[in-house]
Amino acid sequence: MVEIRMPNLGMTMIEGVVKEWNKADSDTVNTGEVICEVTSETGKLNAILAAEQSGVLRIKLQVDERIECGGVIATIE
Repeated sequence: MVEIRMPNLGMTMIEGVVKEWNKADSDTVNTGEVICEVTSETGKLNAILAAEQSGVLRIKLQVDERIECGGVIATIE
């Protein structure tokens, strides 16, 4: 199992949100496939996250929910 965590996109970033999921909960994903877009709490910094391994995506954080940097937003089993 791989944990997908909210990245720290800048020195002042404390929290982030998932802007959009490209896959749904329980979807099968392949390594390198884009799974979501995240943004800083201010919306000024954005990143696209890709699957680090193939498996089944388990979403832990819904769109627009805030989470601290380093918090688990999903897992791939």
